[in-house]
Amino acid sequence: MKRTIRLHATGGLGNQLFIWNAGHILAIRYEARVRIFFDPSSHKNTDRPILLNELSRNCSHAIKVEEFALGSILFRIIDKISRYSPKMGRKIKLLLLIFEEKDSIQDIKYPSRAPYLVRGNFQRWKDVESAFDFWAEEVLILINRYLAAPPISKVIKEKFDVMHIRRGDYKLYADYMGVLSFDFYREFYNASQRILVCTDDVSETARIQSEFPKCEVLNPTDYSPWETLSIMSRASNIIGANSTFSWWGAFFGSYFNKSKISLPHPWHKSSPDHDRLFRNPTAVYMNSIFE
Repeated sequence: MKRTIRLHATGGLGNQLFIWNAGHILAIRYEARVRIFFDPSSHKNTDRPILLNELSRNCSHAIKVEEFALGSILFRIIDKISRYSPKMGRKIKLLLLIFEEKDSIQDIKYPSRAPYLVRGNFQRWKDVESAFDFWAEEVLILINRYLAAPPISKVIKEKFDVMHIRRGDYKLYADYMGVLSFDFYREFYNASQRILVCTDDVSETARIQSEFPKCEVLNPTDYSPWETLSIMSRASNIIGANSTFSWWGAFFGSYFNKSKISLPHPWHKSSPDHDRLFRNPTAVYMNSIFE
């Protein structure tokens, strides 16, 4: 019988897609069943629900998404023990076959033995490059379904470019993540072209429309994250923000549609080394202008 590996899902759809990619790496590497789990209490009434269920329906590797509160409880207990005794925490993780991907710029070193519980961000473009072919068809089926249905089918009828402006919660972490200034996007802005602006921040839509009057601003309350990614994947040109969601929108565009993509550099305001994790060989990198 195949071993079951349980992989913890966190964050928004951008983060979840990196975890979905890691699930395929684990399934193939260890010839294991992978269950991506979440704590229902952590994602109840949140603006970041688990959005991988639709992918799992088409998954050829039978990766499933499930509630598993016990896994989250176990992680919290181990974290508490590790704060008081790091050595004891490491021993418990070793004993329980728990693998944690450290959020660093180094390559991931997977254990020789299949783990039981796995936690981490797995945000490395090299891992996506090595594993995406195994699940590209899964996401393409989902994207095409969204593109064929209204209102998106009408939105994408004519040729268009996309600007993705990420603000929202980034304004709370401006010193670390960095909020890209509207000046960053002006170089890309061409009033003679049809440009759709995707954003996560409802409160900023009026300001964005004022800054870029010829653009069509897609209100985030009208389009789900999957719908927005699907639209981005069909743009002729994409300028993305310094977010994992933007990264995936640009990646899908370049992979499925040969879109020309532009991304910011440095990726994070306070940590230039993170650029190595989010490189995309097909992208043109533009100097970040942070507020």
